[in-house]
Amino acid sequence: MTPFVLFFSSFPLLAVSIRKQGYPFRFTHEDFYKRYLCITKPKLPRLTSGFSQGCRDILKQVAQRPMAKCVSQCKIGSTMILYRSKESAALELLRAIVAEKCAALVQGGFRGFRSRLLIKELRIHVPKLKAAISSRTEDALKKAIDDASGIWFEIKLLKDARFILKGLQREKELYVELKAIVKLNPMDHFNEFEKIINEMEMIQRRDKGAFQDPTSLKVVKLFKSVEAKRDVELDLKEGIAQYNKVQLNDSLKRLQKIKKEYGDFCPSLEKEAQQILTKIQSEEQMAMKIKQLLDSSAVRGTPGRLDASKIDTAELRKTIQSGKAMKATTAMLKKAIKMGGVLCNLREAVKEALGSDDNANGPLWGRVRDALVAATGELGAAGKKSEELELIQSDAAARAKIEEIADKIRYATENLDEEWLSFGIDQAVRLQMDTHQSPSIRSCVEDARKTLRKITDTKLLLQEGIEAVDMGKLTAGLESADQLGMDNDIQQEAEALHARCSDLIAQANTAHQRVVVDLMKNSIESCDRERLRINVLDKMRALLLLPEPKLLQRQLKASVLLSEHARVTELTIRIKELFFSQGRYSSGRCVSKKV
Repeated sequence: MTPFVLFFSSFPLLAVSIRKQGYPFRFTHEDFYKRYLCITKPKLPRLTSGFSQGCRDILKQVAQRPMAKCVSQCKIGSTMILYRSKESAALELLRAIVAEKCAALVQGGFRGFRSRLLIKELRIHVPKLKAAISSRTEDALKKAIDDASGIWFEIKLLKDARFILKGLQREKELYVELKAIVKLNPMDHFNEFEKIINEMEMIQRRDKGAFQDPTSLKVVKLFKSVEAKRDVELDLKEGIAQYNKVQLNDSLKRLQKIKKEYGDFCPSLEKEAQQILTKIQSEEQMAMKIKQLLDSSAVRGTPGRLDASKIDTAELRKTIQSGKAMKATTAMLKKAIKMGGVLCNLREAVKEALGSDDNANGPLWGRVRDALVAATGELGAAGKKSEELELIQSDAAARAKIEEIADKIRYATENLDEEWLSFGIDQAVRLQMDTHQSPSIRSCVEDARKTLRKITDTKLLLQEGIEAVDMGKLTAGLESADQLGMDNDIQQEAEALHARCSDLIAQANTAHQRVVVDLMKNSIESCDRERLRINVLDKMRALLLLPEPKLLQRQLKASVLLSEHARVTELTIRIKELFFSQGRYSSGRCVSKKV
């Protein structure tokens, strides 16, 4: 690019620079006074001359406000007021605040005026609309609607009047259909009745006076009577099909009320419903008997020490067979029979296994486990829990899984799995593995406890070191973690914190040794952020509080010791400049002073 092009391309930047250095906002005294007179408080008088003094009064008053102190920098010329963008922003903000308040007043006045006009119109048209709605005549409604259509706000009465007018037209059309349908049998033509009744009810929601003629009322009465009968019949059929006791009782109560008004219209359904209710009651009694027997002969004891002395399944088996003979139809009895069967099998298997010397992996305890799975699945499908099943499951685990738990504890000890160590030790205590006859099992539990204790102590030490940013605890905790071979989140966090703190300590020592102000400040801020407390921080703070001459002497001394020749030269020059700037050199002579 040639110098000629560069010269002309810089014109916009030069113009902007010149404008920034000058006063881009300018008003004559009269225009400025008239524009910003509104922001004065108290208000200044309106002037017809002497606007220069008026502008001074405005600026003097406005400059006293905290948000507009900058207006004191406005320049008052012989004919114009000159100021920059900062002063313009403050003045325009105050003017905008005043304009907003004035706009609110104007809007309030206009809305009040408009509301008063609306009230006058409403006082004229509301009585007419009410009268037209009460009369329910097309001519009166049309005239009232036409008169009120000029209201700028559509009121609810106007909407109602329009709806009623439209409804009257539809009412006439439906009246012809009502005359024809009233002669029909509502039981045979229920859908036609239902369709026209629904449309009538939709119109009556907004127009209470609609369809009050004898024909309409007769059609409604016919439909309601048939509807009530159909609903009862449908509910009775559904209750009989589903053996729903609640639905059948409710339907029979409604049936008795309808029979008083319309007579007996479904005797066979009523009789069948009563028979079903009797059957449901007998099945419920049988289900309650099975439940009582299940509760009275449950397995007792604690894990590893089950008590089967109260288990008696003979009567329970007999009752279950009686329930099956009834050909159960209710869900309650079906569930009771199914639950009683699986629990009866389980209790018989437990009683037989407890009376034998079979080991935990033998066929008898295998039968117990199979029955336990079946009973648990049945209870889970019903959404219930059983303490008896939990007890048997715990006993089976205590008998069958001691070796499996021991192997897992050994694996967790080798791999420092703290979660499984804690869980495994709890399992071992619950299954009394710490007093087991096998020395290997006892030793694996003891080793697991020692390892868990070391892991817990190490994590606690690391956590305390992290919370307190204690390098001693962090170092000790990391050494213990290395010995154990730990590698988890807290160890990694502690290792990262230890590395950061080590870097900060090295940085702080370097900053203190070199006596570099920026490095010392950065080191202090970084240590404060990490909440790291070391002795060298207090020394650096003390250095930063030294007067500049003493601080320079300390920096010079540190630079000499570290052989930083360039910095020695720089500091020497600075000391001389400070020496001369403090007036210790006068009339070409150096005033010596003993330091």
